[in-house]
Amino acid sequence: MVEDIAARYPSVDVAILFVGGAKFDVIADGQYITLSNERALEAAKTLGATKVIAVHEDSWAHFSQDAEGIRGLFENAGLGDAIIALQPGESKTFDA
Repeated sequence: MVEDIAARYPSVDVAILFVGGAKFDVIADGQYITLSNERALEAAKTLGATKVIAVHEDSWAHFSQDAEGIRGLFENAGLGDAIIALQPGESKTFDA
């Protein structure tokens, strides 16, 4: 699906991604219902987004990953400047 979006919109400046690896064993056989952090990284690379805003990464118990994890993953991939993963109540101003 991300590849289709990238093909249709080749110039993505800001991507807002629902991440955190949310999953329920009773829904979708335990498959992720949001992007895992790893899939979010793949999506960011595919989209070529300058900034990636991670949302819903650790809001409830059914999230299996957190904001710290996605920041670290992006840092290790050389995309630390791209990821924005805020805690509730935080804000950030950026140029896109």
